[in-house]
Amino acid sequence: MDIAASRLVDRFSCYSPSVSPDGQYVAMLYLVARSASENRPSGAGTDDDIDVGFALYPADIGNREADNVDVPPSEAHTLVSYYVWQGSNEFFFADNRAGQIRVVSAEIRYATAVVRDLLVPPQQTETVKQYLTRQGFLSMKLAGGALQLTINSNPKRPVVIGLSLSDFEVVESVDLARKPGGSL
Repeated sequence: MDIAASRLVDRFSCYSPSVSPDGQYVAMLYLVARSASENRPSGAGTDDDIDVGFALYPADIGNREADNVDVPPSEAHTLVSYYVWQGSNEFFFADNRAGQIRVVSAEIRYATAVVRDLLVPPQQTETVKQYLTRQGFLSMKLAGGALQLTINSNPKRPVVIGLSLSDFEVVESVDLARKPGGSL
């Protein structure tokens, strides 16, 4: 929304949207300061409300029509947490693929998004999966140099896992000066 002009600037579908504290980004990564066409891959019209923004994870996913449907279970990625912002330029979320749970960080530096991830240690993965299958989800809290994951399930039985931010490894860097999908 352009509040000053009281008009809609863009609209799109988004699952579990999360806006940065300064209102500049929507997690996935939609750049609010850009126009609707600048936030879509080449060839996608501004009426396309699905193929929007930069797809940051998994690496090299791109952002193409129907690239996230009819994916075999062994390749499917599932969001198992809410997005958590650290300041206005970095967010975290948890991903589950084939029973492996990774915590992902996306840090926006200048015109680049640096994506890092960390595999939840195997000895803790079984506990996490057990609670997630009971309609649970992960919540996260940043404390010092650590990220605390809390598994909230039904019934509520919090299990806290601490991960060191220094253990995250770079997965990819995404050039935000380009259009989503990699074109100029």
